[in-house]
Amino acid sequence: MPVPSPLRCQVQGDVRYGKVVVLEVNDGCRLDIWLGKELRGKQRLGNHALAVAQETFAYAVLPVSFHWWTGRGFLVLGHVAQEGQNLVSPNTDVLLKRRCYFAVTQNGKFLVGETNLTTGRLLSQLPPLRLLLGGAGWLVREGDPTAWQQAIRQGFRPDVVCSHRERVVVAVGRDGAKAWLVLFMGRVSLQQTAEWVYHHLPCHSAIFFDGGRNTALALYHPADGTWEIFSTSKVLPETPCFLLVR
Repeated sequence: MPVPSPLRCQVQGDVRYGKVVVLEVNDGCRLDIWLGKELRGKQRLGNHALAVAQETFAYAVLPVSFHWWTGRGFLVLGHVAQEGQNLVSPNTDVLLKRRCYFAVTQNGKFLVGETNLTTGRLLSQLPPLRLLLGGAGWLVREGDPTAWQQAIRQGFRPDVVCSHRERVVVAVGRDGAKAWLVLFMGRVSLQQTAEWVYHHLPCHSAIFFDGGRNTALALYHPADGTWEIFSTSKVLPETPCFLLVR
């Protein structure tokens, strides 16, 4: 495996928030999407992430979707597109709720926003994209740390908003030049998540993905050739949509 430019990863411990893992990405061209199409047997999600990372020669892998297994395939609720190609059909009810999306332009800039458009119409209104991931909810919107309160309006269940659970977050700087991929391994509310992101990261906007049992990160350390796994202890069979860092 060739040695890439270093990924900056920080792990912070806090009595209130538990372990928080922050992966900083300075080039969107390093990001890619892996979309699962089958069940792989029940195991910890971190082991799924590690397997995908080794299959794809990625240096970091984490899940970023809202989904469930229908018995015939994965139903991914938000947009998933790569190089202008729509990879899934978003759930219509989710689209009407104006969920958030995370995107990377062809020149490597990061974008977040809110939309009720179909994937095709959204792609036509944005600059040319490398990738697009939707179905997420607001945490911080253009510097407003109370944007998490819009989650109910965006169609998220009260238990997702109010319960204390693991969280997966994508935060973006004002100029789109930097993004942070954040995992909360402790159980935190959505409000606590927004407060931590607002006070600890120099981001302009931040959104949350599924979290809960779908919280994991496989991280490769090229200096010594080892892997570090962050994951919930729960086992599950699906690996529907991972964000890869090449």
